[in-house]
Amino acid sequence: MKEGRYRLCILGLPLVAACSGFGGGVARVVDGQVHEGPFIGPESYAAYARGAQFEALAQYPAAEKAYEEALEFDPNSVGIWTRLGSVRCASQRPTADQAFGQAERLEPDFAALWYERGRCSLSRDRPGEANKAALRALSLDPLHLPTTTLLVETFVRLKQSEEALRYLDAAIALHPNLQLLSRWRHAIARGDAAPTAPAAAAVDRPGLAELDRALLDDTTDEARALALELDLPASELAARAVALGKTRVGLEQANQVQQADPADGTAWVTLLSSADLLRDDALYDAALNALDQEPTLPSSLGVVLFAELLRRRVGDEAARAWLNAARVAPDSPLVTGQLRRLERELGVAQPGDTTPPAATPAP
Repeated sequence: MKEGRYRLCILGLPLVAACSGFGGGVARVVDGQVHEGPFIGPESYAAYARGAQFEALAQYPAAEKAYEEALEFDPNSVGIWTRLGSVRCASQRPTADQAFGQAERLEPDFAALWYERGRCSLSRDRPGEANKAALRALSLDPLHLPTTTLLVETFVRLKQSEEALRYLDAAIALHPNLQLLSRWRHAIARGDAAPTAPAAAAVDRPGLAELDRALLDDTTDEARALALELDLPASELAARAVALGKTRVGLEQANQVQQADPADGTAWVTLLSSADLLRDDALYDAALNALDQEPTLPSSLGVVLFAELLRRRVGDEAARAWLNAARVAPDSPLVTGQLRRLERELGVAQPGDTTPPAATPAP
């Protein structure tokens, strides 16, 4: 997305030399698939980002409104129509099917569409429909773990345990370190009446505590292996290292990612943050001009790291303005701890907040 660049422009932050004009056609990557299309202005990206944040907070009516606004600027986006169908389904709106149908007309082989359709059907207690959608999604994206677990759950609901175990065994073979999958398998094999599937968030981001422990223990190779196992972006691994005080590890990782992909907003923020913490002014100055003209939005942790950087380089007011514009949706205990600590230090903590401060990153 261009949202990260857009917000830097509108806030007028002195960290970036210039925010040039937008224009031309672009190629986007959505869920691993390349989509060629016309340039979409920052308003659409801003609306989509708001929708994603509201959806993460389970504020589905607000998310629906934001996605509908994004569609006014980009009516042929299969990704936005898919997300719109998902939040409408979460709100039990019958118009979810219309949104999914429009997404299918635009691109019938979009894997995320069939995954979200399957989740919606299962939430409506239609395991047969969910099973067909999940099978379609898995055929389009065989390595997407949440799709496999969705498919397993549909087979469990259909009382087809052998099929459920077959697909679950495949997932375990690909992810042998995910204990929650093995526990789920044992429950199904025992014939439990209603074995509980791993939560979607746990499937998407399992084992983060083990990864953080590997970083803290300076077993960087293990941390990288876990990141690959968890399908965690390399730039997010770098950001977590910096947030945990392993600044040089984060710098090395972020520099590798940024050189390979100058558009990675999380890598850029992490590179700037680590260079600043290490007082490497030459690297910091070089990194300022290294961001691609079409950057992606930083992750939640990247947003927090950038706020901390602004506080050190510009001041509390700039950090508060950035946090207010970004509206972080914490997606892990590490992000929550870092964000709450920073909010308290900036004097914007919520009343009644008793979250203990997280350790301050150190070089």
